[in-house]
Amino acid sequence: MGRFQRIRKLFRDNFFSGLLVVVPVVVTIYVLAKLLHWLYRKLVFLPLDNERIAAWLSTFIPDWGIMSATRLVHVIEFIAVLIIIAFATALVGLFTKIRFTRWILAVGERVLARIPLVGVIYSGLKQFLEAIFSGKGNFSKVVMVQFPMEGIWSVGFITREADPSIAKLTGAEKLYNIFVPTTPNVTTGFLVMARPDQFIELDISVDQAFKFIISGGMVLPDEDDVTEPGRASIIDRIKGAAAN
Repeated sequence: MGRFQRIRKLFRDNFFSGLLVVVPVVVTIYVLAKLLHWLYRKLVFLPLDNERIAAWLSTFIPDWGIMSATRLVHVIEFIAVLIIIAFATALVGLFTKIRFTRWILAVGERVLARIPLVGVIYSGLKQFLEAIFSGKGNFSKVVMVQFPMEGIWSVGFITREADPSIAKLTGAEKLYNIFVPTTPNVTTGFLVMARPDQFIELDISVDQAFKFIISGGMVLPDEDDVTEPGRASIIDRIKGAAAN
């Protein structure tokens, strides 16, 4: 290999290594900036007296312009509103632990559930958020299931045991509902019902599985992150499943 080819290979390898670092950071910052800009336009609503603010700030910072003063107050207001919303949301969560409040919420949810379309959207969104943030029951187990056809394995999440009447129709003793997300948009996917012998439980966390799916399989769970010592890694289990 000539010197030019070695330099080109070195540049290419380093370029793609840097790309794997730069692109996620830039995209994350861009998405957060867009989200914060949208929130800023929605939340900043306080009418401001620019001249009075500029005059007050000029006592601390010489030559402070009206536009700079206005932007500073907008930023302070924006941060204050975000903090208020965060504390208000936490306060709502605190009230939900009170028995009377839970009863009111349960009645309200039953009313919403009876409204066409609204009930479907509300219950579906609530269950999805519970699966993502609570970590209780839903999305608690990561599995491999043969989907969309036999011999092709997909990573999914067990959401719950299927209704026994559905399992009875298929002649199975038990069926489990498995959500198979799409790549890279994990908010959409497919619902698969499978017997326990038709899927393999993986020893990786939900977060690791999401990273694996979003990256299109390029980000693999580390061997050190396997939850139980002695259990096979995701690659070893895929190989074992393929062999069987």
